[in-house]
Amino acid sequence: MVFKTFSDQKSFWLSWDKLVQPKAIGGLGFRNFGRMNVALLAKQFWRIMRSPESLLAKCLQAKYVKGSNLLEPSLGRQP
Repeated sequence: MVFKTFSDQKSFWLSWDKLVQPKAIGGLGFRNFGRMNVALLAKQFWRIMRSPESLLAKCLQAKYVKGSNLLEPSLGRQP
């Protein structure tokens, strides 16, 4: 990972272990992006299940699960 300072335009490389440490102990506080992505997908799924008549739910279902059940989607051309 490359970080540039504005004063002297030098590049500094930091290890991933250093980047993901909490800010309180000297890291940059990056989070686990894989877990965060799964959490956001679960949140969207929950919203669709709670209000299936919303515009967002209708658009996503039309694009990704065309006419099938959201809980048991079939494998389509663009999974």
